[in-house]
Amino acid sequence: MTMPKKNSFFSKIIRLLNLKLVVPLKRSPHPAQYTARGVLVGVMWAMTPLVGIQMTTVLLTWIAAKKLFKWNFSLPIALAYTWITNVFTMWPIYYIFYATGKVMMGDFDISAFSAFTEAGRQAFAVDISFWQISKAVILFIGLLMKDWGLAMALGCLPWSVLGGWFSYRLTIKWLKKRDLRKQKAQERRAFWRAKLSKAVHVKKMEKSKLLGTFSHINHGFCNKYDTHIQKKAVSFEKQLHSIIVLDPQKDGTEHLQGDAFVTKAQNLKIAVKTADCAPVLMTDGTVIAAVHAGWKGAVSGIIESAILEMIKKGAEIKNIVAAIGPCIHVDSYPNPEAKKMLSEDLERFVPEYNGTAHFNLPAYVKYRLSEAGITKIDLIDIDTYTNHHFNSYRRNPEDPARQYSFIEYQTNIKKHKYRRYRKLKKTKDE
Repeated sequence: MTMPKKNSFFSKIIRLLNLKLVVPLKRSPHPAQYTARGVLVGVMWAMTPLVGIQMTTVLLTWIAAKKLFKWNFSLPIALAYTWITNVFTMWPIYYIFYATGKVMMGDFDISAFSAFTEAGRQAFAVDISFWQISKAVILFIGLLMKDWGLAMALGCLPWSVLGGWFSYRLTIKWLKKRDLRKQKAQERRAFWRAKLSKAVHVKKMEKSKLLGTFSHINHGFCNKYDTHIQKKAVSFEKQLHSIIVLDPQKDGTEHLQGDAFVTKAQNLKIAVKTADCAPVLMTDGTVIAAVHAGWKGAVSGIIESAILEMIKKGAEIKNIVAAIGPCIHVDSYPNPEAKKMLSEDLERFVPEYNGTAHFNLPAYVKYRLSEAGITKIDLIDIDTYTNHHFNSYRRNPEDPARQYSFIEYQTNIKKHKYRRYRKLKKTKDE
């Protein structure tokens, strides 16, 4: 099968149809209904014997529909589709109107197509001047109105109505498929962006430099992608925004309810779950603590309760180092209720933005740590509401997912390193 040449008449017609009728639809940014209505109006007026004033009638229809009936459609699309009746298609379309009108009137004495177009060919002779062309057009239109006007006016009605209806149905079907393809493409792009972000741009977890000074303390503030800690760490089945402090050595590791862990257990990960609340990890090198500090728990005293429990287990307040993990920041946290719970001298933690009180959770947690006597405090400056690598209850209340923050006293680090060294040396010797 031979394809048409690029510069052939057929290919030029195809490109012209694409440019005039298809491209406007593809580029239309409007909803499917709005655009399809434009096609409906444009086709209906195109299928009338009004070449020369069709664009004017479309404009008048747009104004009347908008002002009188509050019915909107795409004016550029409607204007584009009046091009269906042009210098190339006018004669055959008008003849179809004429023949249809004759049949509808019960008169089957229909003139031949050649006789119908003879007046047009004589009117548009190539050797006449501009003014003669204008005169010829006026005479030809008058001839149509005199001899064939009633038949054409009657015969165009079914073509206008059916053509408009079919074009509307086809257009809206095509546009909905186009929108569905766009939506699927956007979903695919979002999926791969998330995959790429997870694989390349997102760190597995945040670390504190102060806690990192203890070589035997393993810790981390996980994001929503780092879920392996969930199976390895002891965590609360339910966090209560209370001042309850537990020790897994005494209270067990299952079905726990509270808001802070404090323990001297070795090689045991303790973790709290957060999604806007502040995770606080603390150690003096011998005792470790993980605290879930929401605004209610922080105001009630969960931080002080955890510190007192650490001191009971032998920690010295001057040696305790604390790290505040990613949590919601003041710009993202409207909380008028917190203002009622704080005394007047602490209102600096509840500034107003646009007339609404916002709570500065990380600053308040740091203040409570300082008041308890801790001087070495690290703050991971990440807002969980604006950073989409972290779960946020305020951003998505229906999402039950939480990120974990853990701490562990390790004693087998050197042993593991020594075993690895011996294994590598053995392999090298062999």
